[in-house]
Parts: sequence; C-alpha cells; structure tokens
Amino acid sequence: IDGIKMVREKNSNLIIRANKVTIRSGLNNLPDFISSSEGLFNEINLLNLILKQPRNEADKDFFEKEFVFPQETAELLSKQGYQFSMGEKYELTARTHSGLKIIIKDTDQTLRSSLCKNCLIYCQEGFYTMRVGTDGSIRPCIDYKDELPSVDGIEELKRGTLTNTLANVMSVTLENARLQNTLEG
Repeated sequence: IDGIKMVREKNSNLIIRANKVTIRSGLNNLPDFISSSEGLFNEINLLNLILKQPRNEADKDFFEKEFVFPQETAELLSKQGYQFSMGEKYELTARTHSGLKIIIKDTDQTLRSSLCKNCLIYCQEGFYTMRVGTDGSIRPCIDYKDELPSVDGIEELKRGTLTNTLANVMSVTLENARLQNTLEG
C-alpha cells in the first residue's frame, strides 16, 4: 500500500488498477473491498472464476461451488447503490462517489494469440494489458516460459524510449491475436 501511495504521488496521471476474482464465499466482502480501494486505486476489476481443464474433482467441485455470474455480482452491488452500465470493452462499469471505477469483467470472450495455444497457464484475459513485474520487466502476459517479447522497463525508461518500445512490442504481440470464446463447449 505504501508503494502504491508513493507511485501515486510521483505520477498522479498513472491509472492504478486492482484485480479481484469474485467467488461466492467472498461476495459479502465486496463492499468492504470497494471501500478500502477508494483513494488507493483508480479502478478495480472484478473478474469471474475460470475453470479450464480441472486437474482433479476438487478443482471442479470448487468451481461449481464458488462460481458467480458477472450479472449476479452487478445485481448485488446495485443493491449497494452502484449503477452499472455497459462499458466500451463489453464490461459492466460503475463509479463510486469518489470516482473509483468498478469494472465487472465477463470473460466469455477474450483476445488470444496463436502463442497462447501451448501455454500451460490459462489466464483470464489473454492480451488485453501490459503487465509490469517487480523486476521492471514489462510483458503482454504472465509468460512463465519467457518466450514472448518483453521490455526491460527500467533501461528503456532511462534511455527515454519506453513508449515507442512498448508500442512496438504490443504491435508484434497483437498482430495474430483474435477474439474468441474463453470456455469451450
């Protein structure tokens, strides 16, 4: 939290977002999560739980017990006074009184590249955002095998070439990306 506050002080134009996977056993905690996010983040993403090729029955059971449809999350928060509308990226959005943007992502569709086919990690979003690692590396996905283009953010920033380099990396990464259904069948 101190690190986020420090970043906010250094660059007030930077959008800082927190992701939270919405699960049934945590629904009652959502209003507290939103309240504690005020003033700290600009946006919070409430993601739905994804099950892709369960490793065992326990994974499947957990998914069936804990999955919450995005519309159900929106209805719950609407009862708290938040008014949701359809956002530009086909997500439900609302704003708190202080301006915190609440985004409820429905990951029925996502942007995927041919590079995703052999990935052992199934992420919810594919290539929608750049991710900044604690080491300063910037990449378009989790990329645990280190196979996709990445940027040494610290070095590029020192050289003054960060913006152009990120644009090039995103261009290459998104070149073969296509919108597709997240869950099959």
